[in-house]
Amino acid sequence: MSTNQKNLLLAVHDLVVINLTLYISLLLRFGIALPKQYSERLFSTCAIYSLCYMFSLAIFGIYKRIWRYASIREAVLLGLSILLGATAATTLTLFVDRSLLLPRSVIALQFLMAGILIAGSRLGLKLGIVRRVQAHFSREIKKNVIIAGAGDAGAMILKEIHKHIELGIKVLGLVDDDRTKLGKEVYGAKVLGTTEDLEDILKAHPVDEVIIAMPTAPGTVVRRIVNACNSQSVKTTILPAIFELVTGDVSISHLLDVQVEDLLRREPIRIANDEIAEYLDHKRVLVTGGAGSIGSEICRQVARFQPDLIAVFDNSENNLYRLELEMKQKYPHVTFIPVIGSIQDRARVGQVFGHLRPHVVFHAAAHKHVPMMEYNPCEAVKNNIFGTKIVAQAADRYRVERFVLISTDKAVNPTNVMGATKRAAEMVVQYMNEHSSTRFMAVRFGNVLGSDGSVVPLFKKQIAEGGPITVTHPEVTRYFMTIPEACQLVLQAGAIGEGGEVLLLDMGEPTKIKDLAEDLIRFSGYELGRDIEIKYIGLRPGEKLYEELLLDEENTTATRHEKIYIANLAKYDVNKFTSILAELQTASQGGNEEAVRLMLEELVETYHPAETPAALVAVGSDSWEEPTASG
Repeated sequence: MSTNQKNLLLAVHDLVVINLTLYISLLLRFGIALPKQYSERLFSTCAIYSLCYMFSLAIFGIYKRIWRYASIREAVLLGLSILLGATAATTLTLFVDRSLLLPRSVIALQFLMAGILIAGSRLGLKLGIVRRVQAHFSREIKKNVIIAGAGDAGAMILKEIHKHIELGIKVLGLVDDDRTKLGKEVYGAKVLGTTEDLEDILKAHPVDEVIIAMPTAPGTVVRRIVNACNSQSVKTTILPAIFELVTGDVSISHLLDVQVEDLLRREPIRIANDEIAEYLDHKRVLVTGGAGSIGSEICRQVARFQPDLIAVFDNSENNLYRLELEMKQKYPHVTFIPVIGSIQDRARVGQVFGHLRPHVVFHAAAHKHVPMMEYNPCEAVKNNIFGTKIVAQAADRYRVERFVLISTDKAVNPTNVMGATKRAAEMVVQYMNEHSSTRFMAVRFGNVLGSDGSVVPLFKKQIAEGGPITVTHPEVTRYFMTIPEACQLVLQAGAIGEGGEVLLLDMGEPTKIKDLAEDLIRFSGYELGRDIEIKYIGLRPGEKLYEELLLDEENTTATRHEKIYIANLAKYDVNKFTSILAELQTASQGGNEEAVRLMLEELVETYHPAETPAALVAVGSDSWEEPTASG
């Protein structure tokens, strides 16, 4: 129904109310047998009252408003228009014919009844009562659901479903692991059992979908629910984890299909927002590599703490453009400055720092693909080591308050070029901290699900193509975090670090890549072995079977945050470090890959490279020749 049609119906409703309340008021005052003076002039009186009321309602713009979104202002205008209409009708009868003047009791009764009914119709529209009643009698049940979670999130989802009755969703009940809630009702929906009872509940009821509204639930609980639903071919949707619901709002629009990431949930992260706000509030923040998966999430997280501006330095034009659109739409209150450039360009870096004068720098720009860097060691060195050095020196020159390097677990006893260069970058940051007023620190963490280069997007692509999923080794394990979780801890680490530390994030228990692949196959609606196969292709150049994080009492020191530790790293010879660094720069710029590999081993004493494949040696050898057109 159009707005004009709705307003026409409201006008007809008001006209009927005005005349009906007038007649009822007369009946209440005089009974069925109306005095002749009123019964003979009833039509004229009704005409005057109708004219005055409708004119008053019109001049106050009552029929130009969308009452579903009305506020106190609209309520005041409605009240004034009704009062003016009643006053005008009484006054006009005096001028037209004093014999039309009604008793004061009739005037008062009519005014009260008309006001209540006219205002009540708008209140019904405001609260959606009319719409809900219509929907109730005309609705079609499109989907039967069970909500997993009878807490605040579940209650809010249930409330949203009741509010949007036109969706045709019927809630059959809830499940919750708090046994004190069993048998009780939430907004009319009964708690039927626990998540352990879910499979039996699904067998007993015609359920189309289970909504997981447990944003703080660990991955084990989510997995239990998903497995129960899969066994009965029931669809699952999920409310994101609590660290993703940063606004605190919960609605149907937040519901997503369950992803493999949801199965890795750990205990909710405690974040000291006041500590983070202390160093980000009204500050200028620069994020290098900010258009990537980690850097862009850092931007989103930083935007919550009211910085003066967020500048992103990146060499990816397209990614930078997409991030700019997103930031301006979601965070219009924050000044966002996209900057194209390379961290290897000293002049450009200096120009950006000199112009923006950032207070805080998150340095996320890096080459991070392990096999790719094995083939391109010179580029890894130039970007990861000397790009970091250029940015760090600019931070020192322009008196940045905090500098946070995003590092990796592959810097621990590295077996590959990428890990070695990231460890060297940490050493650069530690060296700079000793010679600067800027607080330099590094933060190490493992793999992040969904990031650029993560196995999850690759596996999804392989499944879409019909398989097989390629896994390097059946026993290969990795530490995983979600991107929002990792970035929240990075911001927290930035508040904890005093300068010079390499901070470690607790990644929880490691996950087998094989298990991750099997979950993805199942979530995609396929059966392992029958529809999609897993193919083992062997470890790639530079890869480890297991990653190390050094989260033990001997090699770490606890901080005030239970998921952030300080690595106790061996001291290194500063003179030797600076000397090798100078030689390494010359070798990398000259493209001498063999020399670069040897110098990395000398620079990073914990670096023990795996045997270099012949194909890699050939790329960097003097005997390599560019193939001919026929080759």
